[in-house]
Amino acid sequence: MMFYKRHTSLKDKRGDMQNLMNVTLMMIILAFFIVLNSLSVPSDPKRKAALGSLIGTLGALQGGISPMSLKKGVKGVVAKYSPVTDKQVTMSMMLDKFEQFVVAKDMGKKTQSKITKGGLELTLQSALLFDEGTVHLTSKGSEVLDALADLVKRLPGRFSVESYTSEKIAWSDSFATPVDLTIARSGFVARKLIKSGKVNKKRVSIAGYGAVFATLPEDTQARIQANDHIRIVYKLGLLSS
Repeated sequence: MMFYKRHTSLKDKRGDMQNLMNVTLMMIILAFFIVLNSLSVPSDPKRKAALGSLIGTLGALQGGISPMSLKKGVKGVVAKYSPVTDKQVTMSMMLDKFEQFVVAKDMGKKTQSKITKGGLELTLQSALLFDEGTVHLTSKGSEVLDALADLVKRLPGRFSVESYTSEKIAWSDSFATPVDLTIARSGFVARKLIKSGKVNKKRVSIAGYGAVFATLPEDTQARIQANDHIRIVYKLGLLSS
């Protein structure tokens, strides 16, 4: 009995691999130029369009999955699991201007923003707006409220102003409890936004929670100040009446 060596040609597999590498390289180059374009234009709609093109080009999926890593035969994945919605991209672009403002004013460490599937949450340490334990505006408080009004006027629908504080904050004698202080602060912010002419009074509600929901252990001054904060909460679907 004679044995013959069987030679398997890798030509087809090499061709497929080469094509895959070429496509991947072209996608990376295209993504690079899309990012450059989005950074170079000041127009929000153009940035939105550029970001949308980037998402579409790379097929970004939830959990960092790429369509190129999926098994053959999987269909409809991009449409079903796309992690960024059109409304989220729009909110991100709107928030960008406010974030640029706080960074330019060296306030970045005292603010926090969060975009979720449900909407937008913006947290500002009370010290950015008010003197400790009062509703007296700080020297930069008016600037912050002006920038905040520019942000919320572009968000369609209703939002709420929620205030929180700390038991370790010395509040003014004008307020009997921390809850009274936080309600007064939320009301002050809401009135200023309405008075700016950029926000309809029907769009905003207020709440004050005192020191009930302190989220951080108050073992340092920085954490005490972080618990003393104001949140702007906007939820998708809460349309104005």
